[in-house]
Amino acid sequence: MACSVLLVAFLAVSTVLAQAAETYTVRKGDTLFRIATRYGVTVTDLKRWNGLKDNAIRVGQHLRVSPPEPPQELPQELPPEPPPESPQESPPEPLPEPPVVGAAGDSLARYTVQPGDTYYSLGQRFGLPADTLLALNGGGMAPLEPGQQIRLPARFATTPYRVRRGDTLHRIAARHGVTVAALQRTNRLRDDRIAVGQVLQVPSTAVAQRPAGALPEVWGRGKVVVYPPTFAGRLTAGGMLYDPARFTVSHRDLPFGTLVLLTNPATGRSTFAEVTDRGPLQAGYIMDVSAAVAQVLGLTGEADVEVRLVP
Repeated sequence: MACSVLLVAFLAVSTVLAQAAETYTVRKGDTLFRIATRYGVTVTDLKRWNGLKDNAIRVGQHLRVSPPEPPQELPQELPPEPPPESPQESPPEPLPEPPVVGAAGDSLARYTVQPGDTYYSLGQRFGLPADTLLALNGGGMAPLEPGQQIRLPARFATTPYRVRRGDTLHRIAARHGVTVAALQRTNRLRDDRIAVGQVLQVPSTAVAQRPAGALPEVWGRGKVVVYPPTFAGRLTAGGMLYDPARFTVSHRDLPFGTLVLLTNPATGRSTFAEVTDRGPLQAGYIMDVSAAVAQVLGLTGEADVEVRLVP
């Protein structure tokens, strides 16, 4: 009886923690559009997930920013060893293809969207802010569709591994040079139980060994200027049309496609963006930034911004 009570209590706490990781507390100045942009979802999704009839929200209100996940079934326990006379097992199905690194050496990988994935949930799984995924995938706000391929930094790619008889999480982690916690986090496992034939995604060592909260060194500091609204639809030096809703910046020297982390020290806000243009033309500025970047950073005028290069 005592074990049953403890199990129920553990599941209840786990549920509360999972829900807390998928909610956002409304702050002063927030709108549904800003919150949706920040987490890579749509305003319609936010209203549906939170039972909202209109766009009205209040400071301190808790909003769900990712869809409710169906309850996870615990993997079955390992079956007993077959007797010597048992017929040979049929060969296992081939493993799913791992994320493919860009052929041009651009440090990017492709990930195939699974049912229920959002930019926010993927950001949680890979340890990336949703802005990063938005910046790498055009900044579009449309919901992700199962089977769709999106880009992510190659160091966040995973390798599939099919569990064999006698495997444990500790053995698999040691074999691939990662930690058990990294395996559990990547595969959303609640404990150490795994099943023969189960396919686990093994994170790269760059992700598994990354210190919590570690950031790249500050590469530069300086003033930035926001693209004027009249630039919407104009061709950039990188060959794409400027879209104010995309997380893009210009720079005089950085290669196109470079991912940068921008921080506004005045507000403490940060966002990722992709270099897609050359500029700025004005002396004394280090970057042009899109309207989406300026909104997330809280830029209301001239401000010094810290720039970090994302390897």
